[in-house]
Amino acid sequence: MLNDSDSSPHHDKNFGFGSFETLEKKNLNPVEKADYFLTVFKEKAVPQMLDKTAFFKNQGISFVIQLLEDARIYELENAESILGSLSYFWSTCGSDYFFSYDRNIARVTEDDVVAFVKKYIEHKNGAFVVTVSPGIWEEYGDLFLLDGYEEIRAENAFWQNDVNLELSGD
Repeated sequence: MLNDSDSSPHHDKNFGFGSFETLEKKNLNPVEKADYFLTVFKEKAVPQMLDKTAFFKNQGISFVIQLLEDARIYELENAESILGSLSYFWSTCGSDYFFSYDRNIARVTEDDVVAFVKKYIEHKNGAFVVTVSPGIWEEYGDLFLLDGYEEIRAENAFWQNDVNLELSGD
């Protein structure tokens, strides 16, 4: 979750632990909110993730693991969600991943999180996707484009139809 204050992040029941909180900055347009979000993420969230004493100071990783396990229990409460979850994992990474997920998550340490952030997030230019309604895009699309954002459409979503990417796993 993203927290732009100096206080500890809090669990937001509307978004779930691990997702990013919405930034309720009423004086910013959607482009400015997106830019602000990215700035806070890079300048505050990533450094906090790299500092075990700051990021895990309240409950530690065991709290995060418990929240993930609880979410998994709720996810598996009915046949529809079990089938949806299992089919998703089966199609993206195999059913073995689905059945060993909880056990593997429980083995994650704070050092693992820091190593992951250092290897895959810190000083990297990742994809930052902003999803907006058609009405917002109509009103602010030009500003997004001027600010360096790109509209993803079927014509430029090359990864969707690239057989070589699919086969190679790249």
